[in-house]
Amino acid sequence: MKQAMGLTELAAELERQKSVKRDFIADTRKLAMAADVAAVLIDKVRYPITPYAERQLAGKLDIPAPFYDRMKGKHPDLLSNMVNGLFEREPAQHMLRTLDGNVRAVLSNGYRPIDNFDFADAVLPVLMKSGVQVESCAITEQKMYIKVLCPWLDRELPVPEGLKMGVGHTFFLRRIIGAVVFSNSETGAGALSISPGIFERQCTNLAVFKDEGFGKIHVGKKTQAVDAVAEYLSDATRKLDDAALWARVKDVTMATMDGRVMDKIQQKMLEARGDAIEGDPARVVEVFAKQNQLNESERGGLLKHLVDSGEMTRYGLQWAVTRLAGDVESYDRASELERLGGQVIELPKADWMRLAA
Repeated sequence: MKQAMGLTELAAELERQKSVKRDFIADTRKLAMAADVAAVLIDKVRYPITPYAERQLAGKLDIPAPFYDRMKGKHPDLLSNMVNGLFEREPAQHMLRTLDGNVRAVLSNGYRPIDNFDFADAVLPVLMKSGVQVESCAITEQKMYIKVLCPWLDRELPVPEGLKMGVGHTFFLRRIIGAVVFSNSETGAGALSISPGIFERQCTNLAVFKDEGFGKIHVGKKTQAVDAVAEYLSDATRKLDDAALWARVKDVTMATMDGRVMDKIQQKMLEARGDAIEGDPARVVEVFAKQNQLNESERGGLLKHLVDSGEMTRYGLQWAVTRLAGDVESYDRASELERLGGQVIELPKADWMRLAA
């Protein structure tokens, strides 16, 4: 599991961001792309725009990303004129989220902000009271993550029936610990989620599962700007609006740490150790990598880790994917691979058999 910051650092950064971020609902006729295309003017005030928000802006205007990049690099004046012309000719209202004076997201005015600070404020007291071990936290450009272990959810994965430890293979008893991953995006990169997982302490692999989790799509009622540009809702109004959501989040957090969820995952993992890879492992990795858009470096690492896992099984492929998560630099990408590891276990039997063959 990749490390980024501790809980104290997370809390301090959430507090800092809370004090400097601002949201606007803006009519595009009150917006303008700066001549250098490095910023957006919101009611004539300049806000530099992040690459992620640029992608969202291009999507809102139906400008293909490669064309946007070409215009930005070679003809910024044409791009600025095009964007501003579309702002005027096709007026619409968008939510613009800013942080540290930069536009970090361009979203629909129907987007319902669920802030990282409020999410953490809802779950952390529950977690601290339960006795979890906070293993890793991060705030990236796209998401916030809190990854915790539940020491009371300690389980064994015995050697599959019919096999003996150390005879002609490297199967061995594995110990797994229940985990929970909390994530949220303030910039439209995904829904709030609470997902169970399993952690192998010997190799620090984390696999995250979706089926037993919780998701809340960031969609609400469309918000009309009062004066063409307006700051979005007061803190008091938003807290009232979100009260029911946070109550449900707390309930789901408690349920996810319940042993019954872990028992289901343990059974899936046990069955996965008996699902053999029948075909050429290199070919299986090639097909799997293509299906899941792994790059060339990730493909090579995946094959190596599959061999190192000692198990040419569905479990071994999951182990290889989650081990690969420790090799990549991006915390977001590592978290995607941890979830992909869980998806290997959750593949329908027919899909697995086609891949394994």
